[in-house]
Amino acid sequence: MRRVASALNVGAMSLYTYVPGRTELIDLMIDRVYAEMDLPEAGAQWRPALAQYAREHWALYQRHPWILQTNMWRAPLAPHVLDAQEAGLRTLIDAGPTERQVVEILSVVDNFVQGQARTVIAETREKESTGLDSDAYWSSMSSFWVDFFDVERFPTMTRIWNAGAFDEPQGPFESSLERLLDSIELTVDRAGVGS
Repeated sequence: MRRVASALNVGAMSLYTYVPGRTELIDLMIDRVYAEMDLPEAGAQWRPALAQYAREHWALYQRHPWILQTNMWRAPLAPHVLDAQEAGLRTLIDAGPTERQVVEILSVVDNFVQGQARTVIAETREKESTGLDSDAYWSSMSSFWVDFFDVERFPTMTRIWNAGAFDEPQGPFESSLERLLDSIELTVDRAGVGS
């Protein structure tokens, strides 16, 4: 609170006129940045709407990585945060899944986006602190693979390596999102058959 007050050029105690404490200030900050999102409209087709929901959260975390230092399972019950949750839920509610499945699917999407964002943010920080990007890091580890890696103990890893699958960029957001949406589509299709 003292640093915020200093940045605003006011006394720390004067902040308490507006917010009771740090927790409430962070909640307000989260709600404020959630207002930046362009959320899917009601009535949109579920797949493009859910993709938009995911991409908007992805972009939000890239712009404001500090949000991921908070417990997103206890996100503030604030208007813009609730708007985002409502938009996510409504993308699926009339597509066929049960209400419970809608919540489960949205949780999977939220976890996917947060995990991808945390990975990219961590990699960016590592690159800034070490000066090595991912490729340079793995190149620096090349002697391990020659001198210590046991191909008999790790045959699956070896097979995948020999096929060149590790040469692909790890976790590109868009292609991973499309695979996730393909999986969700199977659930939606099954739910439609049962209804």
